Amino acid sequence: MSYSLAEIDLTALAHNIETVSSRIPRGVKILFAVKTDAYGHGIEEVARVAQEMGISYFGTSTLEEGARIRNAGVNLPNLLLNPVFPSEIEAAVDLGITLSISNLAVAKVISQRPEEKGKVARVQVNVDTGMQRFGIASEEALPFFEGLRDLPSLRVDGLLSHLSAAISRSPEDRDYANTQLSRFEALLDDLRDHDLLPLLRHIGNSAGTIRYEKRVTTGDLNMVHLGTLLYGYPEVTRPWTEAIEPVATLTTRVVALRELALGDYVGYCRTYRAPRT
Repeated sequence: MSYSLAEIDLTALAHNIETVSSRIPRGVKILFAVKTDAYGHGIEEVARVAQEMGISYFGTSTLEEGARIRNAGVNLPNLLLNPVFPSEIEAAVDLGITLSISNLAVAKVISQRPEEKGKVARVQVNVDTGMQRFGIASEEALPFFEGLRDLPSLRVDGLLSHLSAAISRSPEDRDYANTQLSRFEALLDDLRDHDLLPLLRHIGNSAGTIRYEKRVTTGDLNMVHLGTLLYGYPEVTRPWTEAIEPVATLTTRVVALRELALGDYVGYCRTYRAPRT
């Protein structure tokens, strides 16, 4: 028997989705990040509840996770948030998984695979506005879109970026987040001017959707991608987030108790020192 148990409250998950959905303007879709086994909450069960509650899209980190959602009978659109490996392209297209791209050479390979089967590969362009994780540099995104326009069997469904410091209240980090937002908005303007604006546009993560709520859900921005908020852990607090409930409860069995005196050390390399008895 395990000493620890994580209990998942799917009713709390449904409540959180309903609470957040009521804050999001009509016409703005929610992409629910269910990567890493739905943050450890169980991807199949979470996906089924999310579909019932009207979530529009899923975000996964691996092809296997996308397959698990499909095998669970959930058929909502699913965006692979991580770059795809060439060996996975054919299976991803067969599953109808949308791929995030930021490299023209990879985009050409993606466009060739479904063409051989008379299919269409759906993609979203990941643009880096300052996270420095995945994505093409924002200043290179317009010519990248122009290069995608002529690729056969490739359908560009969206454009995404990610805020790196939306959780922070420091003036410097707020300035950085606003700079990221401005870069993204400027790119959207350029794409519209060149008749290249894709259907879906999103940069608001959980913290960003709370702290910069109006800015990430208005204008050309018509989707947010949420994870921690829906699982019940708001990284930024507002009066309305008080209604959010943790979905997971971790319980354990106590196997030992010790009394420490002031100044006693605990663990390897004296990691912890008791500040009181």
